[in-house]
Parts: sequence; structure tokens; C-alpha cells
Amino acid sequence: MKIIITNIIVIFLAGNFDNSISISIRNDNTLIVPGTGAENILLKQQADELLTIKGYPEKISELKEKKELFKDVFKVNSSIKINFDKIFYYDFQKAIFFIDSNIVTAIAGLSFRKITIDSVDLTRGVEFFIFNYGNKNLQILKKDNGSKDTIYLYSRGIAIVDDRGDDKIDMYIVFPAL
Repeated sequence: MKIIITNIIVIFLAGNFDNSISISIRNDNTLIVPGTGAENILLKQQADELLTIKGYPEKISELKEKKELFKDVFKVNSSIKINFDKIFYYDFQKAIFFIDSNIVTAIAGLSFRKITIDSVDLTRGVEFFIFNYGNKNLQILKKDNGSKDTIYLYSRGIAIVDDRGDDKIDMYIVFPAL
């Protein structure tokens, strides 16, 4: 009988855990959850909800055709394909939202004063981030032109960008996990 009750409690808590993560993202602007959301916004959220929560962006780019995030924006080849046809740029909030067919497909943040759900503080730099997240499922992407721009991409739904090779995280990107 104890086993049945324990299993029911575990199932109940697991369902509430996903819900509590969503609530935490919406309430904590400093929280990044790989594969789920950041900047008070969840991935797969409607663009209308984004506008309600964040307000109207300083810039909107509406594209005539769909683009792919890593290939078309960062000019690198990646096995992870994230499409978008619209970009909302919030200058003051230092956040960029990639939208595909009115759905948030990726979130990029330019403020490094953030912390992941795994308690990794982005202010500590690239080395600290990789030390905590490890090398498993890590892709290191660089442009072919010899620049120091480097994207450290994890299939669990997060990437960080170091654009000068100085160990400083200059941008993070949250996208659906594979």
C-alpha cells in the first residue's frame, strides 16, 4: 500500500514541477530554463501573449520568407534548425524573440545577469558554463572567416555566444530541446 501511495505522490509532484517551472519563468526575469523559456516568456507561446507580457518591441522585423536561426543569423552550420519569420527586438530589456507562424521558437538575451535553472550564473563566463554543463551533446560552432565568434550549443535547448574569445558570455539563446 505504501508503494502505491508513494507512486501517486511522485506522479502528482512531477506534474506540478513542470507547472512550477513555467510559473517561475513568468515571474523571474533572471531565470533561464534550457528548452523551456527565459525573459518571462515560454517557448511555443503565442506572439500575442508575448506582446501582452513584454509590451510592444522597439523593433519588429517581418520577413517575406522563413529563415533559420543559426544558418541565417549567425552564419554557422548546425544540426539544430530553428525557423522564424518574424523577430521582436526589445532594446531596453535586451531581449530578442524569434517567431514562426505567431509562435515563439527561440529567445535570445543580451544581458548576462541571468542564472539557469541548474544554478549556473552567466556572469561567471564561458568556462564556468561549460564546466557545469559538460561536454556531452555540446557543439562548438565558429564562422569560417577566422573570427573569434564562437557559439557553444547544447541539444538540451541552450546556447551561449562569446563574440571576442574573452570568456565572457555575450548572448544566450534558448530553443526547444532535441
